[in-house]
Amino acid sequence: MEAEKYQLFIKQKREKQEKLAEERAGLPRPVLWYRPEIPGFGTGKSTRLGDRDGDGQLEILLVQNVRRIS
Repeated sequence: MEAEKYQLFIKQKREKQEKLAEERAGLPRPVLWYRPEIPGFGTGKSTRLGDRDGDGQLEILLVQNVRRIS
């Protein structure tokens, strides 16, 4: 890549990163409000909370990792 084009690429990349950082600064940050204790259940990082059916109540979704390759 020519030096001139490379400098333009770097400038555009930096501008894009700065714009993204500005947009993110205006958004609320996630807050951990509860960490359930489920020892030995085996879900690891696959526990999710969310309003799955739109009723305004959080549901707990537990996903089990099934290995298909040994």
